[in-house]
Amino acid sequence: MITIDVSELRNECDELSEFLKSKLQASIIIKDTMLVITPEETLSIKDAKEYVKRFLHYKGLSEICKVTEEKEVIKIAKRKKVGKQKPKKKGKEPTSYDTLPYFFPNRPQ
Repeated sequence: MITIDVSELRNECDELSEFLKSKLQASIIIKDTMLVITPEETLSIKDAKEYVKRFLHYKGLSEICKVTEEKEVIKIAKRKKVGKQKPKKKGKEPTSYDTLPYFFPNRPQ
């Protein structure tokens, strides 16, 4: 028996259960914010996690949510928003005097 915690995605609970029913040969019961999967054949937790990831990608939620597993529970959690980090500069910028080529104006060629 594998349980999936969908407390972060309550709106998508029914669609996730339908998706898993179509992909897995198992009975799925919805209890509050949990989906309980009782497989008819052998089903590993990693396979179930992979199908949950596929569902999130199919719905366009893979960048918002992540999937983790702990023992027999698969959790869907929202990712933390991380702002863009500025690259660190090493040293200091050279002055324009240092970067311009030096020309000798009266030099014979």
